[in-house]
Amino acid sequence: MQNVFVGHKNLKQESDFQVDISTTPTIGANNWDDFVAGSTQAHYAQTTSWASYRKASGWNTYFLTVRNQGQTVASCLALHKSIKNLAAGGVIYVSRGPVFAPNLPNRSQVAELMLRELIKLTRRKIAVLRISPDFQSDDTWLKEILAHQRCQTAAHAIQHTSTMRLDLRKTSEELISAMRRSRRFEVRKFERERPPAWTISFECSNNNLATFHQMYVDTLKRQGNSYKSLEELQRLSEHLQAPKMNLALMYYQDQPVAGAILLGHGRRLWYLYGGSAKGDKLISKAGVYLQWEIIKWGKAQEYTKYDLHGIPLESKAGDPFHGVYTFKKGFGGKMVELIGEYEYSQIPFMNRLLERHLSML
Repeated sequence: MQNVFVGHKNLKQESDFQVDISTTPTIGANNWDDFVAGSTQAHYAQTTSWASYRKASGWNTYFLTVRNQGQTVASCLALHKSIKNLAAGGVIYVSRGPVFAPNLPNRSQVAELMLRELIKLTRRKIAVLRISPDFQSDDTWLKEILAHQRCQTAAHAIQHTSTMRLDLRKTSEELISAMRRSRRFEVRKFERERPPAWTISFECSNNNLATFHQMYVDTLKRQGNSYKSLEELQRLSEHLQAPKMNLALMYYQDQPVAGAILLGHGRRLWYLYGGSAKGDKLISKAGVYLQWEIIKWGKAQEYTKYDLHGIPLESKAGDPFHGVYTFKKGFGGKMVELIGEYEYSQIPFMNRLLERHLSML
């Protein structure tokens, strides 16, 4: 394909850029993570810690960087995995990447350079490329670049394509005021009374992880959904230690009743997994109290965004995730529709074969 840049401004000569791809970050692990943390698209799934965790799960890691005059302007962590019984080379997966330097004037040109390198890697591996950037649906410039490089919207996304985000720069009162009426009442009553029977801890010890896992499994079973093993969560903890990973546990009369695994990078915080005990009406409020304590803790840690990590844009009673939808929406955050997940395949039938093996990723 001819190298024609679309939707760009402030064009530079392509020779002005240095594009590197390696199995380890050519700019060094600390510099890599610092660059990701400083980007508007900062995401835990683009860090070296996440790469280490995924590598322990059987993925190969590739770190792509674009530099201009010695300065890193973009980075992208790509994962490769061969899938058993798949005819060729498996999948190249880019989760929430690439990321760009803030206020980059020629971002679209750099994005197209990065995407071309990803496609070259995909072709060398005879694989399928799956990419789910952390951009919103109205970022048409990126959609144009993806279309120009013959990437198509994936029929079944691996990652969620919409989420809810809370702006932690707001005051506590502003955050409460944005909640649904019933949620505001619950949180304000909790803040006003501060019942001593309710306590919370933020510690990702092995014992706490085992306690959380039991509630997490019970919750997912009640919902009819699959869940991660304790060994998988322990592996996650080993590779994403505090402050990148934390575990919040809510107790009622010294008994654990709700918990959440949190991941943070840069100024962003994510709610990754959650679980709660099944009990009476009072215990059922544990999830609300837990999330409010996380919000306050996140503000104290100077995070500016709290991502509730996936929520349908719309839902009605009877939908599989309607309970999750109503719970998260009650906190009054901003509904964010992401650009979606795209795929590229040099062999037309390869993407259809991949669809049959998504559960293995």
